[in-house]
Amino acid sequence: MMRTLRRFMVVSVLLAALLQPTSAQAKSTYREGTASRPFSVNSLTGGRILDSAGDPRIVAKTAILWEFKVASLDPRCIQLLGNGNVLVASRDGNRVLEVDVAGRIVWTYTSAEYQAALGLDSTQPFLPFAVNRFSAPDGSQHTLITLRKGEPVFELDEHKDIVWRYGTGVSGSGPGQLVDAFSATRLSNGNTLIADNQGCRVIEVTPGGDIAWQYGIAGELASAHGYAPGYLDWPRTAQRIDPHPSDGAFTTLIADEPGQRVVEVDQSGAVVWQYGQNGVRGTAPGQLFDPSQAVALPDGTIMILDNPNRVGRVLHVARDHSVISVYPDSADTPENGVMGETRSVAVSASNAAQFPGCILMADESNDRIIRVGYEPSVKLTSLDLDCGLPGVQKDFLAISWEGTLPRGTSLMLYYAIDDGAWQTAGSAKRIELPATAVGKRIKYRVVITTTDSSQQASLDAVSIESAPAADHERTPDSTGGMSSTEGTRTSATSGNTATAPIPSGAKGSAGGALISDAGVEGVFDGPLETAAGQVLAASATSIPGLPGPGGTPGDLGGSAAALGMTYLAGFAWYPARSGLARLMAAKNTHPQGRT
Repeated sequence: MMRTLRRFMVVSVLLAALLQPTSAQAKSTYREGTASRPFSVNSLTGGRILDSAGDPRIVAKTAILWEFKVASLDPRCIQLLGNGNVLVASRDGNRVLEVDVAGRIVWTYTSAEYQAALGLDSTQPFLPFAVNRFSAPDGSQHTLITLRKGEPVFELDEHKDIVWRYGTGVSGSGPGQLVDAFSATRLSNGNTLIADNQGCRVIEVTPGGDIAWQYGIAGELASAHGYAPGYLDWPRTAQRIDPHPSDGAFTTLIADEPGQRVVEVDQSGAVVWQYGQNGVRGTAPGQLFDPSQAVALPDGTIMILDNPNRVGRVLHVARDHSVISVYPDSADTPENGVMGETRSVAVSASNAAQFPGCILMADESNDRIIRVGYEPSVKLTSLDLDCGLPGVQKDFLAISWEGTLPRGTSLMLYYAIDDGAWQTAGSAKRIELPATAVGKRIKYRVVITTTDSSQQASLDAVSIESAPAADHERTPDSTGGMSSTEGTRTSATSGNTATAPIPSGAKGSAGGALISDAGVEGVFDGPLETAAGQVLAASATSIPGLPGPGGTPGDLGGSAAALGMTYLAGFAWYPARSGLARLMAAKNTHPQGRT
């Protein structure tokens, strides 16, 4: 009686499974972008594979995106203007010039104009070392020009008339004198901030010529005082960071080149932040090599320009001293050309009219100005993939990607079946492919684009879901092209994985082991679930009614019978015409499963 009841239960479970629609399929997921299965690259342009920290990633390369090169340019200072043009102090060219994005010189101030304005002899050198364009109180554009060796810092109006100057022309630290100024900028309060390099000081000068604030003591090197607070070696540039809204106090960021450090000092002269080790040259984290400029960005991070072995390097540093990025990247240098000694850098906002999110560098050794950033387009094309099932006709169900897309970046996926034409998949995280996506091989293409060259996108993984076409039927409403941001649950983190939930009544593969009309081939390697996603067993070996350590072949007794047959019904679609006959024959002739 009990044996008959058990058989009745088995038949009932199987019939219930057979009555369900045969619309679902077992499928496998092929994932690239792991240490064990890296990206299969047929071609890669604009990007490179970064695999120094675990799983590989595809990232955009740094590159020279724009260049302005003129003989004897010797650019010592550059400024990116609001109109997208670049203002250049050309020392050996004996002029200041403004260049547009097309490389045309649209404004100049020459040595002849300077000499005529001050009544100087034509042999008097004009060696501009720094330049700063700013808006005057009346809205017109004025230009500050810095000359070295005691020569003055002077201000030009739009008519090129000198309307203000500081410095007597004689090197010194007395009233109205400069020892050797390297840079000057106009502040929002109307004063002028000057880095008096060999004067060992940074001074803030009023329109009337008085010193309103000073850091450093004239002629007193910090190295001679053990880098005690209040001293500088030879400061090259200084930037005033606007007053804090809470207390109105300001800070000043100073690049102290021989001191191998960048310091931020408050209004009282206290050091509130520093990067670099006092007097120690180096390129290790936390070290600098002749820093020539530091720029505080709106997000609070700092861009630092230094010159290890006379090669310009830009470090993007967080306030916690971690390095966010470095240019040039050693992996990209051969394609970017050899950098020379660089003394000035300009950083643009991400919404700038020209050069959005870029870094401009004055490469004085090569007489050029370059725009550097991440490549605007990265294109990865994979090899032909059989997704772990060589020679098998497959229904390619979906393609998905993992990665990071910062602001201003986008990604698009394409695919091609066998030798067919490229088809557009889309940009969603997971995209269902159309019913026509059937073949033995598939290849994919990923195109990442950016409008902000300061943002680096990354592609971490690409996954392809497929099922053997002979063991699979699409549902009537499988139109393809559908997208979803939800991932699928898998029994492993990479490789060919059984994708769950898999409704009963399916014919296909589970864990890479094909299930056919002849019976179970192989062992299911993941959790067993019903159509509703209920976990019935951790694996096939834990089901007593199936071949393997959990039970004896042919044993359909006990409560395991229903569980075992639910497994078969859920993962192998038996045609109604033969399913019952096989069940009856199983009593005496159930075949031994393969191991």
